[in-house]
Amino acid sequence: MTRTLIMDNKVYLPIMCELVSQGHSVQLRASGTSMRPFIEPERDVLVLSPADSYDVGDIVLAEVEPLHYVVHRIIAINGARVTLQGDGNIKQQEHCTLSNLHARLTVIQHPRRTQHTDTRLFRLCSRLWVSLSPLRRPLLALYRLLCFGQLPQRLQNKLHVAPII
Repeated sequence: MTRTLIMDNKVYLPIMCELVSQGHSVQLRASGTSMRPFIEPERDVLVLSPADSYDVGDIVLAEVEPLHYVVHRIIAINGARVTLQGDGNIKQQEHCTLSNLHARLTVIQHPRRTQHTDTRLFRLCSRLWVSLSPLRRPLLALYRLLCFGQLPQRLQNKLHVAPII
């Protein structure tokens, strides 16, 4: 019998960070849409592991404000200052320091497959997605339409299109 315990992230994530600092890998079920299309909320399980160093392009668990954590991609490192952005975000970025990075995403467990983030293919797809930043809005709309049969509400209003049922 499997039991599920639901905890507030402000309680759970500091415990996970402590485990990672002790050398353990931890699992976290994805929530939120900020990392679409690579990570789907409530579907994917993320494996976060200790890292000796971080590079631009890495997806990390970061504390961007006290007790406010995100799993986002590093888009810039300037000295000790790190800039993060979710793959599903158009403009929003977060900032923190290297000391606020707690773990690197090493595996994304999708329902039918496991994706290691250190493969050439994953890195190539990630670089391509980041380079397409100006096109993210229409690409994400197309992704939502193809994968979920829904257009974003703003587009439905502009196009006067009823949701696909």
